[in-house]
Amino acid sequence: MKKTILTLTLLITTLAFSQNSLFDNISTTNQYTEYSSVKASGRDGKYIIKNKYAIVKFYKEYLPTGEGFKIKIIVDNEGQHKGKTRYLLDATTEGVICTGQPYESLLTTPSPKRSFVAIDDYVFVLWGAEKDGISFTKIDRVFIKNGADTPKPEGKKKKKKFSFKDKLSGLKAMKNGGGNFGPEHKALQSKNIDKMITDYLVAMKAKQDARTPAELKSEQNFKIAKSKKITQDAEAEKNEWAEAKRYNDSVKATPEYKDLQRRKRQNELNYQSAQKRDVVTLRNNSRSTIYVGTSGSSNPGTKISAGGTAKWRCGKDAYIQTISPGGAYKSTNNRVYKANSGCGSTVNIN
Repeated sequence: MKKTILTLTLLITTLAFSQNSLFDNISTTNQYTEYSSVKASGRDGKYIIKNKYAIVKFYKEYLPTGEGFKIKIIVDNEGQHKGKTRYLLDATTEGVICTGQPYESLLTTPSPKRSFVAIDDYVFVLWGAEKDGISFTKIDRVFIKNGADTPKPEGKKKKKKFSFKDKLSGLKAMKNGGGNFGPEHKALQSKNIDKMITDYLVAMKAKQDARTPAELKSEQNFKIAKSKKITQDAEAEKNEWAEAKRYNDSVKATPEYKDLQRRKRQNELNYQSAQKRDVVTLRNNSRSTIYVGTSGSSNPGTKISAGGTAKWRCGKDAYIQTISPGGAYKSTNNRVYKANSGCGSTVNIN
């Protein structure tokens, strides 16, 4: 009986621990095809995968202690975008989350919070996976390895008859972009992707929770490297600011810069002076609100409250306006300011 239990335990352990970590699952020799739309089809965890976006290759970097920390996703299409970076994921950067080494399963970026997970021949980008590490709310996109394993034919089979409903569903899938993108794409669309991802995340969480002290050292190595990197980045930024300040101070100390600043100040003074010369201030010393306008004007003029002031163009005459019961404005012959007679000063209206 003991032997049976032990065998069963070993079998369960082997099944649970057969999953590979994020960095181990990603191939750097194969190309991957990126699809930017992964929509649930509403049945059995299957999805319609469309919008073939780019052909890419993955590049990985490791710490001296062996832990993976950086993933580059580079466009590998022929054309003007070849060699350009689609994503740069550095797990030692502040705000990026990647834990559970040596069984890390997710790498989550801070803004937006998207989690990258690699399972077999696929790299999925998930929304909502950072909340508990074993579930997710939505699939953003997927990278499918070119040349991925696909189901092998099992000899000659009887041709399946499709109902009208099956044909209609097939046509709908084609219309939605879930058409023939090759065997790898077809193979993934036939899988229960929800179950695939959830089973993987749950299995990896179990492996993380069961780590030995020696395995936990791997996560500690990563934390130390991340802490050093954040400190180095902060120090580098501080040095860059200090260097920029030194440079700016050296420029400000030159005669050319000082002369430039002097001319800028003089230009501003000249501008303010010109503006001042072009304006007259009209002060209403009466006990009621008045309106002033140009000669013969029927447009609403400048309102000056009792005891208040208003700016007026220096080169224009100003006349008191009347307002009819119907709301029509009309300038009178009562001129309260003569053009060019008080530029830059205040003129009283009694």
